[in-house]
Amino acid sequence: MGCFCLTELGYGNNAVEMETTANWDSSKKVFIINTPTINSQKYWITNGAYHANHSVVFAQTYVNGKHEGINAFVIRLRDEMMNPSQGVTIDDMGAKHGMNGVDNARIILKNVEAGPDSLLNKLANMDSEKNSFNSSISNKRQRFLSASNRLLSGRICIASMTISGAKLALLVTNKYGLVRLSNGPKGKSDTPIAEYQLFQNQIVPLTVRLVIYNLGMLHIRNVYSNYLLNADKYSPAQFNHLVRLICVIKPMVAWFANETGISN
Repeated sequence: MGCFCLTELGYGNNAVEMETTANWDSSKKVFIINTPTINSQKYWITNGAYHANHSVVFAQTYVNGKHEGINAFVIRLRDEMMNPSQGVTIDDMGAKHGMNGVDNARIILKNVEAGPDSLLNKLANMDSEKNSFNSSISNKRQRFLSASNRLLSGRICIASMTISGAKLALLVTNKYGLVRLSNGPKGKSDTPIAEYQLFQNQIVPLTVRLVIYNLGMLHIRNVYSNYLLNADKYSPAQFNHLVRLICVIKPMVAWFANETGISN
């Protein structure tokens, strides 16, 4: 079981400024991974508190004193008996307002040693014999963005699940409105509350917005699927536009679903 250590306490929305470090030790031929400050502890790490043996840890990388940007490392968090590895501290994030079944952790790393092969090397590589670091992407920020763009599919999945929740809430509400009878023009309990303007004023605008957000989701999913199949045909500007669409639709759908839940 694995987990994904990107988010830090102080850098939830600005990961590029994270403080976790990976310093290359040329004598030991290992990276030394540290979360040196309170703000740098990895926070809200799903699967981390109880289940993960390994983690992909993002860290500011330094080789021979030179900053090589943020890179990803596979780190052993626990042994076969599920005891934390040396230098690893793991705590449960505790009770939440909802979804307490989700395993969330804070993780602190102190002088954790990781060999050169722990570096995920699709975009960068470490030559331990020559003590040299190299990457196919020269721009350090773009290198990090290229790695973190794998999160785009996750954002789409979360937005899709969230809008499905809103759909279900409105479906149940509309069905209930059609069968729940109340006082009608004749003074009898023979009129569905769905015919009341108070009900309609609350539900119809939400239903219309749901259709709009759903069309937007379908469009973005289609564009992203096409990108995965034809990445070489996308210019940097087109890809950046796709990233913006995905990053915007997730919070918009989440706010809408929250509003829908409260209204219903």
